[in-house]
Amino acid sequence: MRVERFCTITALWRSLNSFGFKQSRTVFAMRNKRARLVSTAFTRLLRDEGGNTLAMVAAGLVPLLAMVGGAVDMSRDYMVKTRLQQACDAGVLAGRKAVGNGSYGDAAKAQAARFFNANFPAGYQEGTQLSFTSSSANNGTTVDGVASVRVPNLVMFIFGMAHTDLSVTCTSALDVTNVDVTMVLDTTGSMDDPISDGLGGTTTKIAALRAAMKQFYATIKTASNGTTARARYSFVPYAQTVNVGKIVYATNPDWMDYTHSYQSREAQWRNETDTSKPPVGYTNPQTQNVDYYDTYSTGPYTTVSTFTSLSSSTCSSNVPNSGSWTNDGGTTSTNTVEYLSDGRRKTNALTNQPQKQEYVYTYSYSGFLYGTCSIKRATGYRVRHYGTVTYEDPVYPTKQVFTGWVYKKRKFDGVENQNLKNYLNGQTFVTRTGDNGADQSLVWAGCIEERDTINSGDVEYKNGAISPSGMKDLDIDGVPSSSEDGWRPYVPELTYFRTYTSYGNVYYNSADTSSEGLKSFASCPKPAQLLKSMTETEFASYADGLVASGGTYHDIGMLWGGRFSSSTGPFSATVNASPANGLYVGRHLIFMTDGIMQPGVDLYSAYGVEVHDKRVTSDGFSDQTQRHTQRFKAICESIKSKGVRVWVIAFSTALTDDLRNCASANSSFVSLNSQQLNDNFLKIAQSIGDLRIIK
Repeated sequence: MRVERFCTITALWRSLNSFGFKQSRTVFAMRNKRARLVSTAFTRLLRDEGGNTLAMVAAGLVPLLAMVGGAVDMSRDYMVKTRLQQACDAGVLAGRKAVGNGSYGDAAKAQAARFFNANFPAGYQEGTQLSFTSSSANNGTTVDGVASVRVPNLVMFIFGMAHTDLSVTCTSALDVTNVDVTMVLDTTGSMDDPISDGLGGTTTKIAALRAAMKQFYATIKTASNGTTARARYSFVPYAQTVNVGKIVYATNPDWMDYTHSYQSREAQWRNETDTSKPPVGYTNPQTQNVDYYDTYSTGPYTTVSTFTSLSSSTCSSNVPNSGSWTNDGGTTSTNTVEYLSDGRRKTNALTNQPQKQEYVYTYSYSGFLYGTCSIKRATGYRVRHYGTVTYEDPVYPTKQVFTGWVYKKRKFDGVENQNLKNYLNGQTFVTRTGDNGADQSLVWAGCIEERDTINSGDVEYKNGAISPSGMKDLDIDGVPSSSEDGWRPYVPELTYFRTYTSYGNVYYNSADTSSEGLKSFASCPKPAQLLKSMTETEFASYADGLVASGGTYHDIGMLWGGRFSSSTGPFSATVNASPANGLYVGRHLIFMTDGIMQPGVDLYSAYGVEVHDKRVTSDGFSDQTQRHTQRFKAICESIKSKGVRVWVIAFSTALTDDLRNCASANSSFVSLNSQQLNDNFLKIAQSIGDLRIIK
């Protein structure tokens, strides 16, 4: 009998162990059946009086079962709650990442839900009534989440506890420390090309860039709301040069070279006399002495004697001689000028003396053979003019007739009665380089030519410096020792390259001068900006002002991005300005381009007209792209060595090894459309900030 009872108890224990401590879907389906089995077994044990020891053991199994079952269910609940917390955290982190335009909207909530569901799939550990909601009470500055699930108990249901309700809360925030962000932006002509917006429509690359920049700003702004963090921005839009000259001049005027020579042209002239205009003067005076009388006149005649019976000849012989001329009053002086038909000028300097003659006699005769003879007299009058008459030949104005050009390298430091120093001051610079030698009035836009360099094919950054030494243009921290050692104003209006024509074909002319030439393609981007804090309106205005134009010189853009970011460079006073909170400042440079390096031999760049100036290559064209790329790579390494994190975005172009290696570790992206560009700018902003769970 005792053996039977022992076997019964042993079978019961094995049954409980099998049904109560193994987790399977079959167990859950058989829950009611097991409950009845356990209840019957205990009832039998309680009524069985065949052995006191066995009854005591059976009675002790009840609390033992509760203890073991509770531990099993509690362990399971802890595992589920931990997973639920992790999923909640993942959801609010994803939701905070998706915050856009300063609000926590439906798209961000959907993103949070997707990440929650991915981390806590429906039905996990047979859970039911799964719920997750996310919200933000401050427009996305923080994102709050609440998650809950009902978990069935494996053992404790025996004691009337069928399930356990679990819930967790979570909150995420994107914080930002002090950051300085320099954006080096490719604004070359191809940025005006159309591109997919990633949502089924099209836009332009430059419009996509503007939108991505604004999203970047909004993300940093949201992250810094309610903190003392300082965010500053600088910009270097680049093409074949950069517009940094006015910043340089304002920092130190002596850093700009106003004695520079340019690849230009000089008008050739021939002087011609312009007889269509009045003389501008007279020359070759020829003076003569003159003495003459003006028109003779007489007063009225009176009869002084009459004869009769005289012949005509006898009458005339009786006329007395006229009297002598005597002065009649004082003299006067006159000076008169006449202009003769042949252009000469006649100047009369005369003394005028009135004179009279007493008397002037005449006669009258009437009759035939012997008639009447009347003798008459009157007083004569005249004016004597004596002095000088001077004749002068006319001097007509001359006009310059344009005869052609001489294309050459030349200075403009006074030849045009102007000076490049005045040009840098903002004054108008007038040159005779317009059509047919016409005046051009130029005002400096602010772009520059680089400092002196070496046309080496082995440029690299090693041992903490650019090699070979002496490349002033690639020295991020160096400043000029004098004006002649400085940066040069970029003057696109007067820049040309030399050519010659042979059999109808136009070729580059390597001679120092030429009678033929063509205008160099030039482009001056939007003015750059040093680091400064900006309002959202200011930032958006700058982004909207970006214009696509020009050729692609990655090296010049990256070079000035480095200068604007360097704590030991020309603008270190701005870079090192301490934030009000006195905390660490993270420095970042974002380089975005939509294309490969594409220098040109005849366009006008920061390195002049390369076919003539030969600053990068020895002959003006060989290995030009390769050499500029070497410079770009060396500059990237120099910037990273200064503690600046370099981010690179290849927009609608391949992420080449050169671009990838330019970036800091894990800091390069490819954007094939507008949406991806926006996402990548957002990723950078979130990486710059500190996205984390705060509770």
